Amino acid sequence: MAVSYSLLKRTKSDDPRFTNHTNTLTMHPLQQKSAKNQLSQEDQQLYTKKVMAMISSAISIHREKRKDNDWVFNQQIEPHLFACRDNLETCLKDVTLDIPFALSAHSLGVALDDLSLYQLAELPYRKALESLQQAESEELDSQETNLVKVMRSLGNNLSYQSRYKEALKFLEPILKIYEQPNRKKTGVYLATVYSIGLIYRYQGEYDKALEAYKVVYDGNVNLHNNKECTGALEALSEMGYVHLVKRNLDTAQEFLEAAFEGYKKRFGSMHPFTLTAVHLVASVYLRRGKYDDALDWYQVALAGREVKLGKEHLATLATVGGIAETHIELGRYQEGLEGYQRALDGRRKASGDKSMWTLSAVHGVGTALKGLGRYADALECFERALEGRKEILGLNHSQTLETIDQLEEVHRLLA
Repeated sequence: MAVSYSLLKRTKSDDPRFTNHTNTLTMHPLQQKSAKNQLSQEDQQLYTKKVMAMISSAISIHREKRKDNDWVFNQQIEPHLFACRDNLETCLKDVTLDIPFALSAHSLGVALDDLSLYQLAELPYRKALESLQQAESEELDSQETNLVKVMRSLGNNLSYQSRYKEALKFLEPILKIYEQPNRKKTGVYLATVYSIGLIYRYQGEYDKALEAYKVVYDGNVNLHNNKECTGALEALSEMGYVHLVKRNLDTAQEFLEAAFEGYKKRFGSMHPFTLTAVHLVASVYLRRGKYDDALDWYQVALAGREVKLGKEHLATLATVGGIAETHIELGRYQEGLEGYQRALDGRRKASGDKSMWTLSAVHGVGTALKGLGRYADALECFERALEGRKEILGLNHSQTLETIDQLEEVHRLLA
């Protein structure tokens, strides 16, 4: 049993990536926790540093294999991430990291982000960035790629937490680097444009988002000479989602079904990318009022995401929310309430009380409560959602206006 939960198996003596050629085996996380609790504070910090280095090494080896089953790998390392999280702040807070340790911290942040642990991931990103920026000038030239990589990761992390202005402070300087004359538009540039497109979409600037995604789509097709490369399919899926939000349902369905077929052909029907497309096609059926079709597609997405990503991943909870919304449209308010409450609990844990995902679930809970005739409770939810949405999205965002409409209706019902 301990072996099955180990991060690294026995190493081969001919593997050049390991300087120690003796056979080693990591401990089961429960054994780690027991052993760690018996260490001094100083030794616990050293332990955390070693676990971070181990995770970073494992991630590097995994990435070198160019595998597309990242979610399987993330589930394997999850126990080890939680083994070091308790001492993470103590280990990183008041120290300047050397470059290898800074890169280990970045890898740790990436792993935490992949598990939707966004608030926990922010600290290692910031410490990695701080340490790379403080490195001596002769080192910085050779570390530019690492510096850009950490800046983009931190920008994405902040956008996942709905802290958009902060996110752009890290993402926009990367664009300036690659928009210099004679600078090749690489995959890093296109990925950064994609990240900024997401922020435009989150903030309701849909035309700007579409422009960004078109740049990403065309750039990836030209770069890889392939309309079904991952970057192109991601951009196609996002363009479909924006058209869905804008209620261009025919265009949305065309784009999303094309993305679904592309992902299924490239990765198979159970890959998380494919399941995202399944979720979005379900959302088109929901908007068309084809509720039975929507539930069928959502259930496929949910079953796959629970297995591949886990029950508390934000993507899984998004599908839970989609099913809850469909139940409410069908007048099944209790089922809707249970679904939105599950989504709310998980989203709050992953991204905090004021992220757009958490606020969307708060709004959903309010909608279900209104349907159940619990107007006072619904009013409280809508007031919380409105306060947060005004703060992070602005007064004129469609989601804010949606909450205002619901709030006014509940006031009328109470009167």
